[in-house]
Amino acid sequence: MIIAKVMGSVVSTIKDSRLSGYKMALVQQYSPLKEKVSGEPFVAVDILGSGRGSIVCVARGGAARLLSNRADAESTPPVDATIVAILDDVDFAK
Repeated sequence: MIIAKVMGSVVSTIKDSRLSGYKMALVQQYSPLKEKVSGEPFVAVDILGSGRGSIVCVARGGAARLLSNRADAESTPPVDATIVAILDDVDFAK
């Protein structure tokens, strides 16, 4: 998992039918130590309803697909990033 910041939303009227009903967000990797984003933004399925500016945990790869709550493999959406937690605080020693 990575920590990311929600930069905005992504809207698509034409998409794979297995993505119907899923909200999508534009996220970018976030460093709590530096309090800034880095790297290229990417699209993540948002199963929790986060909003712009939220700091979130994102699961990537196969783990992201498992979180879709679909029973069979044929209806599993083609997802490689899913927001799995909205973070309230990140505490670390400096």
